[in-house]
Amino acid sequence: MRLKIKMYLMKKVKFIYPEFEIDTVDYPELEGKTLDEIRQYIEAHGATLHPLHAEFDNLMEELELGVKTIVEKEFPEESMFFIQTEEEVNRQGNISLPLEEF
Repeated sequence: MRLKIKMYLMKKVKFIYPEFEIDTVDYPELEGKTLDEIRQYIEAHGATLHPLHAEFDNLMEELELGVKTIVEKEFPEESMFFIQTEEEVNRQGNISLPLEEF
């Protein structure tokens, strides 16, 4: 019997990004700003700032390089595992889920 399986797992995940060093001389749009203003500016406009290295399209893409994830907590009571036969899926078009698709 052929079966279709779909899972939704609920987890708390921490994303850890590597450390980078930039010089505001290379980013004139950051000159004269406070640290809080620089954080906000990079968050809002990082996709338009030039990268440190030419192989990247922008600063945000480069900052995301080497991101690590750590699962801090799992929520099995909120996770769901769905299974249907191929015939059921063929009748319904896809696995019917009680959840809204993301």
